[in-house]
Formats: sequence, C-alpha cells, structure tokens
Amino acid sequence: DELISHCRKVGWIDDERWVDSYVRGQERRLKGPRAIRMKLLQKGAPAEIVDERLAGLKSDEAQKEAIAELVERRYSGKESQK
Repeated sequence: DELISHCRKVGWIDDERWVDSYVRGQERRLKGPRAIRMKLLQKGAPAEIVDERLAGLKSDEAQKEAIAELVERRYSGKESQK
C-alpha cells in the first residue's frame, strides 16, 4: 500500500491519464462509448473517471452516422468504375 501511494504521489500511477489514453486508442479503433466503458470497468478503472472521460465522446448513433457518411464518400461511384 505504501509503494502504491508513493507511486500515485509522484505521478507514476495516474488513473486519469491511463483512462484518457485508453479512450483515445479505442476511439481510433471505432469502438463505441458503451464498449469502451465496459472494458475499462472490467480492467478496474474508477467509474467516475470513466464516465467523465466518455461524456465527450459521440453517441453510438452519431458514430454510426459518421461511419456511414465516410463509407458513402469513400465508395460512392466505385460500382460504376468496375
């Protein structure tokens, strides 16, 4: 316990930074807020920190719309080029 307290005090263990980093990585992999939250809680991250960090993410529905838009832009007209 003393060692963990010391590590937290000097910044070697920082739940907030770890959660931020994890969320960014999962968002780049197009994971939704619910999936990210579930995984972080399974890993033992504090729920308060997780919920605070995920509040700024797009909703699952908004993510689906953004992905559909991206796919449409990327592949529109590809059928006619075959």
